[in-house]
Amino acid sequence: MAIAVISDIHANLEALEAVLADIDQRGLSRIICLGDLVGYGPNPQEVVQRVRQRSILSVAGNHEMGVLSDRSLFWFNPKTRANVLRMREMLSEDAISFLATLPRSLVVDDALFVHGFPPRSPFVYLFQIQGETLAKRLAGLSHTPSFVGHTHELVLEGLHQGSVESRILHKGILSLDWEQCIVNVGSVGQPRDGDPSAKYVIWDKENATIEVCFVPYDARRTAAKINALGFPAYYGERLLG
Repeated sequence: MAIAVISDIHANLEALEAVLADIDQRGLSRIICLGDLVGYGPNPQEVVQRVRQRSILSVAGNHEMGVLSDRSLFWFNPKTRANVLRMREMLSEDAISFLATLPRSLVVDDALFVHGFPPRSPFVYLFQIQGETLAKRLAGLSHTPSFVGHTHELVLEGLHQGSVESRILHKGILSLDWEQCIVNVGSVGQPRDGDPSAKYVIWDKENATIEVCFVPYDARRTAAKINALGFPAYYGERLLG
């Protein structure tokens, strides 16, 4: 059965609800989240509650690590660090305890799911590993495909006859005909590709395909809530494309 792969919700409840409705309409029951449930957006508590209510498997993202650990705070720039601290204030103790249970990676149906870069990093961006280094990393992966988030971009890096092939992903279905590949699934709640739609991917193992899905939602409502909380204005502005 196909799996819906979501990532980088970033406390955007409107985007999450729209994506869940789209997933339900397609009759999919398996959902995996690649982390960053919280950060930037206005509804961290509600997003965590919704993920728990739906029993969505999730891994830890860098924003979860920041909420959980003072040591991880130093990874963020000053404005984002301040926002992570606000997330701590907005989350209940129970929600924070739940975030502490999230693993750094998951293997499901022989595919790897991680926030940043395989096999377990919540912090390394896919675009930071390039050229021969990326080819070696791809060749050394024990599972394929690997699914990542973190960059908020829709990209595929595939290994073919020892060389890396890169693709920007667009809406629609794509065959996974690479020896090894890493799929960056975009962002539900903080897309940064100029299109305000919430993004996620459906992986069909049986047919060796992914489907990239664009889901419209009321981004202006989310942006207004961000502004009302006094968060940096661009947190809301970049939701609007």
